[in-house]
Order: sequence, then structure tokens, then C-alpha cells
Amino acid sequence: MKRINFRLGALALLLSFGLMACGDDGPTQSGDSLTEAEAESMMGALTLAGGMGFFGMGFSADDASVMMETIPIDYTADCSGGGSVSISGEATISGQGESISMTQTLTHNSCTEASPSDGRSWTFDGNPSINTQLTGGVTDTSINFQGSQTGAMSWSSDGLSGSCQMNINYSVSGSATGGAVTVSISGSVCGQNISSTQTVSG
Repeated sequence: MKRINFRLGALALLLSFGLMACGDDGPTQSGDSLTEAEAESMMGALTLAGGMGFFGMGFSADDASVMMETIPIDYTADCSGGGSVSISGEATISGQGESISMTQTLTHNSCTEASPSDGRSWTFDGNPSINTQLTGGVTDTSINFQGSQTGAMSWSSDGLSGSCQMNINYSVSGSATGGAVTVSISGSVCGQNISSTQTVSG
């Protein structure tokens, strides 16, 4: 029996690492400016505050599955430091996961998380929201996804505050059986232009 069971939250964490390759400042923020190190810290916290749109989202399928199923996504998750994030959208799965598409909208409500890289606390509010699109699929041996994230949120941390926009594209490809996975990301996040390719072994 073929079975698929994977979590896209791990992908979100990989995407946050892309900020380590930030380039020149861009015009996509207001309020206090973020340094490259602060942007990296903030994105680590944002990953926990909704998983960049993949908040622990898991799929599983077996041979008894229908050929196509659309799953509504509508829930609110608590943030570890207080507040919440509302996530809505839908995922469509065809076959055994050979084709998957997903759209999600994240709206933060005083959502507070600490960055895993430096422990700094960040609070996010929707301004208005972050939108995620993902398409791709999984076979017995490989995964292949492409996606984008756009939108904006307000943030505050250590007496600083501002509004931050993001517009990124990414791709993920590699082994579904524990081998290497390559994540490429490019675009602009919080006034920082980013372009990075990371390969992670299983």
C-alpha cells in the first residue's frame, strides 16, 4: 500500500533559512527598519507563528482514497507567547498525492513567538494578511513543489515596530525517501532582497 505522510512545516523552516543570503535593502517596509540579522530573527519567529502558511499541515493518503479530494482549511492556532493566527483556504489532492495544490491565508492577531535563532520575541498582526499558494506532488521516490507568498503584517519587538511586506517565490525538489531535498527561494521580505538555494540531506 502506498502511503504519503509529510509535513510542510519543515519546508517553512527551510524557507526561513533563505534570509541568511539577504542582499540590498528594498522598499517594502514602513516604520522602524530591520537589519539583516533582525530580519533573519523575525522570519524565524514568523515561521513558528503560522509556519509561513504551512502550519504543521500534513496530508496522508492510501489506496482507498478517492481520485480527487478538496479539503477545506479553517482553524485558529494559539501562539506560544500569546495571541493567535487564523488560517483559511483549501487543499486539493489528486490520486495518492501525485498532484497537490493548496491556498492559504494567514491573519495574525497579537501573535507572539520567540525566534529559534536568538530567542528574541516578536509580535505579529495581520496588515492585512499573508497569502500562500503551493502546487506540486509526491511520488514513491520524489517530491516537487513550487509556490509563492505575498502579503503583509505588522510587527513589534524590543521597542521597535513597523509593517513588513513579503513577495517571494520558491521551489522544492528532491527525494521522498530520506535523501537530499533542495529548496530555492527568491524575492523580497521585510525590505531585504533574498536569493538562496539550500540542500538538506535526509
